[in-house]
Formats: sequence, C-alpha cells, structure tokens
Amino acid sequence: SVYKNDATQVFVDCGVVEYRYKYWPATKSILQSVLDKNKCFTGDLYPGALVGAVKMLCLPEAKPPPMNDIPAKTYLWYGALVHILKKLGWSDEEMEPAWLGRRWREVTEGTGLFAYENEDQLIGLVMSLSSGGLWKAAAKGLMFNVGVGGYSGCDVQRDGLEKAAKAAHALMFVDPINLLALAEKAGTWPDYVEDAWRRNSQRAGSLDPTFLPVDRILDFLRDVVYLPVGEVEVKLTPLSAWCTNALDLQWKMGGDKAVWHTIGGTNKRLRGIWLELALVLFKSMDTVPTDLDVYYQALAFQDKTLGKSGGTPWLRLEVLRRWLKEVYYKDRRWCTFASFKAITHNLLRCDLPEGPLLTQVFTPCPKDPEDDLGELRRLTDLGGALFTWMGYGLWPAAMEVALTEIMPRGRVQTVALSVLDEEFKALDPEGLGILQPAEAVVLLHRLVAPGLTCEDMTDFVSSRLGMQVPDRELHKYFAMMDVNGDGVLQADEFIPMFVYLTFDFFPHHVLRRLNLSTGKIVAFVLSVLLLLGLLFALITLVIAAFPTGKGVAATLHSSVSGVSAYVAKQSSDKSIGAEDSMANVKKELEAKALMAVVAVLGLSKAVYDNLTRMMGV
Repeated sequence: SVYKNDATQVFVDCGVVEYRYKYWPATKSILQSVLDKNKCFTGDLYPGALVGAVKMLCLPEAKPPPMNDIPAKTYLWYGALVHILKKLGWSDEEMEPAWLGRRWREVTEGTGLFAYENEDQLIGLVMSLSSGGLWKAAAKGLMFNVGVGGYSGCDVQRDGLEKAAKAAHALMFVDPINLLALAEKAGTWPDYVEDAWRRNSQRAGSLDPTFLPVDRILDFLRDVVYLPVGEVEVKLTPLSAWCTNALDLQWKMGGDKAVWHTIGGTNKRLRGIWLELALVLFKSMDTVPTDLDVYYQALAFQDKTLGKSGGTPWLRLEVLRRWLKEVYYKDRRWCTFASFKAITHNLLRCDLPEGPLLTQVFTPCPKDPEDDLGELRRLTDLGGALFTWMGYGLWPAAMEVALTEIMPRGRVQTVALSVLDEEFKALDPEGLGILQPAEAVVLLHRLVAPGLTCEDMTDFVSSRLGMQVPDRELHKYFAMMDVNGDGVLQADEFIPMFVYLTFDFFPHHVLRRLNLSTGKIVAFVLSVLLLLGLLFALITLVIAAFPTGKGVAATLHSSVSGVSAYVAKQSSDKSIGAEDSMANVKKELEAKALMAVVAVLGLSKAVYDNLTRMMGV
C-alpha cells in the first residue's frame, strides 16, 4: 500500500536515494520517469515492475534501448560511490563524510544521482573527487608497479627484520591492480615516506583530504629515494671508471661509503638499495636468486655490523658486497639456473642447448623448500642429473682434451683441432652438443687421420712409388691441389694431384734428361718436313721423265742413283744395329726411349720388366 501511494519510496528502501533527495524536483523527475517506463498496460505497478524500475535505474545491462539515437543513462547513487572508493583503497580520512557529501552534491547538481553512459565517466568522477591527483593507495600502487619504494611499508627499523620480511612476502603475491589489497598489505608508510607525501601532496581546502598532483609524482619519488643532506663536502669517485655508457658516470661512490647521484649539477645521496632495485641486481647476477630472503639476510648482516641498518632503512652497496663475499658465497650449496648454466658453459666448457638443460636437467631436480620462487637447486643433485642425462657422452671441449692427449703436437693435431667443431656438428644432427661413445670413436677416427700432409706425400712418392720428385715441385703441386687449405690432402684431392703430377711433371722431366729443348724439337721436325719435301720432288721428276722419252743414259743414271740410295740405306741400318725395315727402326727407337724414361724415373727392375711386357718391346 505504501508503494501504491508513493512508488518512489522503493528507491529509498533499496538505498538508492536518500530520503531527503526524494522530494527534490530534479530527483523526483528522474525516479518517476523510470517508474513510468515499467508500468503495465493498465498503468499499475506490480512488484516485478518495481524491481525492474530499480534495476533500470542502477544497472547498465537493464537500461532501455536508445531512443532517437540518444543512449539511455544509468545512475550511480552515493552508497555505490562509497563502495567504489573503498575498493580503490581510499582511507577513512580520504572519505571524510562531510567533505565527500559536499563534493557529491556538487557533482550530482543536488540530485543525489550521478548519470553516466559508460565506465569512463565513472573514472572521470573519481578523478574529479581527487582533483586529478593520486590518493595514498594509488601512490602505493604506482610505487609498486614502477619498482621504487613499493615495499617501503615493510620497514625493518620500525617493525623488525622478521616482521618486515613476512610482510614483504605477503605483498609480493598481491595483484598490483588490486589497490585495496595492495594498500592493506603494503602497510603504513614509515616517517620518511610520510614526510615526502606531506611535502608534495595538496588539499583543496583546509579540512579536505590531501592528494598527490600528477606533476608532483616525480618530486615525491625523489624525496623517497634521496636522503636530504644539505651542504656536505664528500669526496666522490665514479662507481665504475670503465663503464660502457657515459651516463653511468653520474653514479658515484662517496667517501662515506654511500652511493651518490650527480644530476642537474647537484649531488644527491641515495638512502640505499631498496628491495626492488636489489631484486633487479640479483637478476642480473648469475649466482644470486631473485629472492626477498636474500635481501633481508643482507639487511640482517648490515644490522649486525653497522647497527640499526647503518642509519638507513635500505641496504648499503658496500655492505652488500661485503656480505656476498664473506657470507653468501663462502658456503653455498644451492644455485639458480643462470648459475648452473654459467658453470656448465664457462667452467666445464660444455655448451649445451639451454632448452634441454633447463627442462630435462635443471627443472626435474628437487627445489629448495625455503625458496619462494623455486629458483634454487642443490649442486649435487644437478651434477647427478647432468651425468644421467649425458650418459658417457662427450662434448666438444672434452673431445679437444682427448685429441691433445692421444695425438702428438704437430701439423696433424692442429688440423684436427681446427675441424673439430665442423665434424662434431656433422655427427650431432639434433644439436644436443653431446656425442655418445660410438659416435665419439667415429669422430676421433676422422680427426686422427684427416688425410696426407705434404711430408706424408713426399714419403709416399719417393719410398712407396720409387719416384724421385724434387721437394720444390712436390710442394708446388700439393699447394695447387689443397683446395680447402687445411694442410692435408683428402681422397678427392690426392687423386687429381697425382694425375696432374704424372702428366705435367714427368714429360717435362724426361725431355730435360734427354737434353731436348723446344728449339731442338722444332728444328728436328722442320728437317724431317724438308726431307719429305725433297723426296716428293724427286718422285715427281722421275714420273715426269718417262713419258718424255729420255735416253738410256738418263734411265741408267736414275738406276744408279736408286742403287746408290739402297746401298746407303743398308749401310745406315747396319750402323744403328737394326734390321732392314722401318718397323725395326721404330722398335729400336721405342726401346731406347723406354730405357731413358726408366733411367730418369729410377724405376726398379720389376717395374721395367712389366712395362716392357706391356709394350711388347
């Protein structure tokens, strides 16, 4: 009966509208418009219609379709705004009721309802309440996401080492966009961060909450990181005199063992190494895990040696160096994957692929139960896992050691070492970097006998073949045929070299031993051609003389000349020890030439007998 007389009361009972706003004309017009859209055809409002009206007013998915291309609006009420601000991590101080109620009336123009069409307008509402600045939870989220002082609330000086470390572990697993959880887990800021907030935040009125303007964010972070020191004369030296980047020269070590930053012509002293910066340093080191406990262990060492964290809530660089050297590395039984990879690559020179080394060797080993991120493995477990995975296989560096042990120093060893990587990869098609014993034996056989060196070639030609070739000539042909320049001849290089030696060197050598120069050979050929020309001319004259009917005297003269030539031929044949035919002359010449070749080459009697049998001489 109440809703029949005053249907707008349903919005008050649901907490959507405050009672005082119900009678304001602008608010009442909005509420009545929503009710009218949910009336049935008789004009009545049933319970379901009242519920639908509340949903249509408050829920974006229940709003009616747009009319005349004008989208329908959804309305936010004060209670929903308070709930949103709490989810965003606003503190009770930042949501002071008197101030927030006044700002709510301003943004809603006295209706108590904020009309919006999309979520961006809600974001604009929150930013207008904070005057475009950041509230403390948002500032904590910013610091946590950029990695500058996000763990400042885990203060060792205020809370003690154990409590601060526990809070840091809880904060590490918080969703960085969940500002409410982040504000709760980050804890209360220490005094130096609160001082930086007061110096850089602003408030609209004397009783309004403070917010950090966007243009003061960097100043706020600087005040958190740097320690105000005033005018202090400290001797500064570059932190790294051999840095690769000139910008690194702005970081210096002071005579007070603190890190100083020269920026804008001003020297600023760092409070120390904060937790996020320490984790970045640990990540760049092969031997230190990115674990919060490592940082707090170093802080405990700093408390022990300097007292109260050395006057700073953060870790000092000099103390970190000393702790790593005197404590951390002194008795280390666990290592990260980066450290394990450095051991295998740098110490063992075992260049195994990173993928199998991580998934098949490192990951299956038991984790350190005290390691939050599971980065550490015991060294003894890793050694056993590596041995099991490799079997009795050898890697290239091990093969190199084996070669130097079994091969004497010299040209062959140098050649074998130079082609080791190439031959290893040929036998390792999967690219694992390991050869099992059978494959390693094959590789050793290939490397121990890669081919003939020049000395081996000289010994083979002179001792085995009985050929006397000058070293200078042999070296020349060896260099011509060693195409790949590895200093040895493989089978595909040796055969062409021997063929070239046979058909290029020996013919010229035979000619030199016979004392036959090019000029003599040319003169001999020309004389033979001349004699043949005279012979053909004589025959032509004889043929031409018979038809002309010359006398008996001419015929007798021709006969006498013929008989004389025959007698001269017989005498010549007898002088050279041959028979009466040109074939015998040819055989005799071949025999003499064969004897000359045998003498020049220094062939044995067995080789000479085989040659004479083959040639039929």
